[in-house]
Amino acid sequence: MNEMAGKIPRETEWQPRWDGFVGCMLGVENFAQQQLGLAPQEVTPELSGVLAGRIVDTLGAPPLIDPGQSLLYLCSEEAEHRAAAQA
Repeated sequence: MNEMAGKIPRETEWQPRWDGFVGCMLGVENFAQQQLGLAPQEVTPELSGVLAGRIVDTLGAPPLIDPGQSLLYLCSEEAEHRAAAQA
């Protein structure tokens, strides 16, 4: 998880960061289904919140300026990130 969270912030714009997050979560879903026999909803909700929160924290939780950024904040497990996106 740390490796994924470390790569996504290297992008300089929010849309590629969001796309990277979605790609990571699709990979997690595929792995869960194919290798572990789990349904996506068994792993995605918890892991998506952790990954989104780490991405936002890695970037220093900057003020919201972009729709892709808002989506990451909404997906975060951190209540303050979600609250900022809803404000």
